[in-house]
Amino acid sequence: MSRVVGSHCMIWMIISVHVILLVLAQDGDQFEMYYFRGGNLHLDGMANTNDGPMHLTNNTVISTGHAMLKTPINFTASSPSSFTFSTEFVFAIFPLQKPPSYGQGMSFVVAPKIDLRANGTETSGLGLFNSENNNKTENHILAVELDTNQSPEAHDESDNHVGIDINSIVSVAYANASYYSKGKIKPLLLASGDRILVWIDYDGVEKLLNVTLAQVPKSTPVSPFLSSSIKPSVPLLSRSINLSEIFNETMFVGFSGSTGSTRSNQYVLAWSFKKGGKAQSLDISKIMDAPDQNSGS
Repeated sequence: MSRVVGSHCMIWMIISVHVILLVLAQDGDQFEMYYFRGGNLHLDGMANTNDGPMHLTNNTVISTGHAMLKTPINFTASSPSSFTFSTEFVFAIFPLQKPPSYGQGMSFVVAPKIDLRANGTETSGLGLFNSENNNKTENHILAVELDTNQSPEAHDESDNHVGIDINSIVSVAYANASYYSKGKIKPLLLASGDRILVWIDYDGVEKLLNVTLAQVPKSTPVSPFLSSSIKPSVPLLSRSINLSEIFNETMFVGFSGSTGSTRSNQYVLAWSFKKGGKAQSLDISKIMDAPDQNSGS
C-alpha cells in the first residue's frame, strides 16, 4: 500500500509541476513596462534605453532602430482564440528639423525573428521592409505603422497617418491620425512631441484587428488613472485579418523606427502586452515624460 501511495504522490507532484509551469508560461505572455533601462529587450541600430524610455531613433541620418522583447511569444494553432492578443503603448515623436519635417515614422511589429537589421531599409522602409523582401509572404510580419512621411513607394496619401501592414510597406488599411471623443473626430499630429496612446486589439475568433488612438492628458493625473478610462469606444482602424495565415508558431514583439534625410526622436514611454486576452491598462500617472529635447538626449 505504501508503494501505491508513494506512486500516487509522485504522480500528483509531476502534475503539480506541469500546472505550475503552465501558469508561469501564461504569465510570461503578458507584461507591463514603464521604465525600459535594463529591461528584457534586444536593441540594435540607434535604439537605446539610456534615459529610461525606449528611444528608437535620433539625429542620425539614414539609419534604423529596433527594440524587440527577448522572450518569444508562442502562437500555436490549437484554436482560433490562441492568436488573440492585445497591446497598448504610449509614444512621442519630436521632429529634428526646422521648419518641421516629421521624419520617417515608427511601428509596432510582430515578427518571426528578433534581429530585424537585415530586414528593412531606412527612409520609407520603417526599418522593416526593403526592395527585396517587400510584399513577400515569407516575411510573416504584422506591423501597425505611425507614419510621419508621405512616401510614393508606400502609396501614402499623407504624412500623418496610421496603417496596418502585412508583409509589406503598402498598408492594407490606413487613416489619417485622429481619435473619437464625445461624438466628434479629433485630429492628432503624430510628430507633435505630445504623448499619444495606442491600443491594438486582435480577436482570434472574430479575426478582427482594431487600432485605436487617443491623446494622453497633458497634466499629470492623480494615481491611479487607467488608460481604459480615456479609450475611445470607436477604433480608428478595424480590419478583418486571419493571423493564423501570417504568424509562425514562435513570434517576437517590439518596435521599429527609421530616419532618412529627415530625422526625429522617437520614444516609447510605456508598454503593456497580453497574449490571449486584454492587456493590462496602463496607469497614466506612472508614465514618464520624454527627455528634455534641449538637453541633447
